Amino acid sequence: MLKLALFSLLLVIMVVGAVDAIAQTTSEQKNQECISLIKERTAALAAKDWQQLEWLAKRYLQKCRGVHDSESLASAQEDLANAYFELGNLMAALSATEACIDLFYASPGCHVISAVVLLKLGRLQDVRAAHSIAERLVGHLITTTERYL
Repeated sequence: MLKLALFSLLLVIMVVGAVDAIAQTTSEQKNQECISLIKERTAALAAKDWQQLEWLAKRYLQKCRGVHDSESLASAQEDLANAYFELGNLMAALSATEACIDLFYASPGCHVISAVVLLKLGRLQDVRAAHSIAERLVGHLITTTERYL
């Protein structure tokens, strides 16, 4: 009876270990897929292929939520805002900048794009506020970076 109990316990431990290993492998695969999507977004941005950038940013946001952190997700929202802006979809661009800022307030790029979109929409008061925030965030990043040099 004791041998059967020990065998059962050993079997449970092996199954749990196998499940953990499978989960870890799946997590690593998702992370690699997300990293690949970041590289593809970078290429689309460099190529100024706005439709491809839009598609890749949306795909990244869909597949990588819960895999990467909010700063990385905000970067994809920033790319999406850029793509929408370049494609002439100003309201979608503004919405993407708002989502970007909600995800990671400290992203100066989101605030800069927001200011540009607001300027194009003729919302001058909002442009000043967005630009002011962007300027302070960039200044903060420069100061912080200089401390580490």
